[in-house]
Amino acid sequence: MNRPRLAQSIFADKNTRARLNAICHPPIVAEISCRLEELRASDSPPAVVIVVAPLLFEAGAETLVEKVIVVVAEEKERLRRLKESLGLSEEEIRARFAAQLPWDSLELPAGAGGSLLPNGKRVDWVIDNSGDLSSTECQVEALWQELTRH
Repeated sequence: MNRPRLAQSIFADKNTRARLNAICHPPIVAEISCRLEELRASDSPPAVVIVVAPLLFEAGAETLVEKVIVVVAEEKERLRRLKESLGLSEEEIRARFAAQLPWDSLELPAGAGGSLLPNGKRVDWVIDNSGDLSSTECQVEALWQELTRH
């Protein structure tokens, strides 16, 4: 598979992306659901299971999980990182951003509860990945402590 060519095609055309998602999302969501059920039914289920799903809301899979963690970074930092790691042009990166849910207005209130994305979807925790690695690691460690405290 020519991944760069596929990416160029799906990020340039909303209809192509929708067709690909319609093909890929149902079996992926079904597999995640099956694996989660297996874990829940096991003799010693894990206390915490992390599902990494960049298109969780777009796939309609948020009902499979109890809590949602979103990792965000400032746009200029995401631009810099993608240029550096994938060698993409700013135009290619902006096409990818346009295909994603808008995270800019996402804010997590202090205390328990959660936050709502612009589309009304619930987010329980936000990790700000705009800074350096140690800052992100501290946030992840604090969240892990909270998740495993029970």
